[in-house]
Amino acid sequence: MATEEEEEDDYMSDAFLIETEATKPGLLARKMAPCHVKKFSKERRIKDINERHRRLQKPVKEIEKEKRDEKLNTAIDSSNKGFAMLAKMGFKEGSGLGKHGTGRSEPVPLEIKSDRGGLGREAMLKRRQQMQESLLQQASKRRRQLEDSMQNNFKEKMKEKFLNKQVSADLRKAKKACEQLDSSKNVEPLEPWFWPETKNDEDQETEEVEEDNNTELEDWEMLEKITDYLRMIHLYCIWCGTTYNDADDLNSNCPGNSFESHD
Repeated sequence: MATEEEEEDDYMSDAFLIETEATKPGLLARKMAPCHVKKFSKERRIKDINERHRRLQKPVKEIEKEKRDEKLNTAIDSSNKGFAMLAKMGFKEGSGLGKHGTGRSEPVPLEIKSDRGGLGREAMLKRRQQMQESLLQQASKRRRQLEDSMQNNFKEKMKEKFLNKQVSADLRKAKKACEQLDSSKNVEPLEPWFWPETKNDEDQETEEVEEDNNTELEDWEMLEKITDYLRMIHLYCIWCGTTYNDADDLNSNCPGNSFESHD
C-alpha cells in the first residue's frame, strides 16, 4: 500500500507547471486534459514564432516606401523610353527642356497620398480654414470698431458735460462781474438777464417782471453776449480777471474771449 508521502503531488514535476500555466487569474485552478495541454502549447509556439517574424520583417508600407524612394532617387538613363524620345529631339542629359535649355531638367516630383481622403478634400479643408480665419478677422475688426466708437462717444459725452459745467460757472461769474461794473458806474444792465436773478417774495410784481425778462438763449449764447459787453464797455475779461487800460491793451494782452483760449 502506498504511503502518505507517495500519494502527495510532486510540486517540481512538469504536470504541476502545466497546470499552473493553465490557471487564469481570478478563477479557481483546475486541471487540463492532455489534449488541451498539447493544443495550448502548440498555439503558444505559433504565437511566439509569428511575433519573432514580425520583429524581424519590416511592414509592407515601409518596404514599399523604400523601393519607391530608391526608384525616385535614381536618375533616368538612356534605357528609359521617354529619355530616348527626348534624346532623338536633341535633349542632352543634365540640360533643361526647351529650345534654349532653360526648362525643367528633372521629372515632375510625385506626391503620394498617405491618407484615405478624396482628391479634393485637402483643398476643401484649406478653403474652409481660410474662410473661418477670414470670418474671425472680420468679427475682431468689427468688435474693435465698436469698442473705439463707444470709447469716442463716451469721451465726447464727458467733454460735453465738462464744457456745459464750465459754461454755467463762467456765466454766473460774468453776471456777477457785469453787475459790479455796471453798479460802479451807475449804469443799468443792457439786458435784464445780464445781472444775476434776484427774487423778492414780498414783491409779486418784481417776480412777474423777472419771468417776463427770461430769455430763450442757451447758456453759451448768453455768456458770449455778456463777455462781449464786458470787453467793449468795461474793458474787462472774466478769465483774466483784469480790467485793461484801453482796447489796444486788451487786444494785445488778453488771449481771447473764450475759456479754451486761456488754457
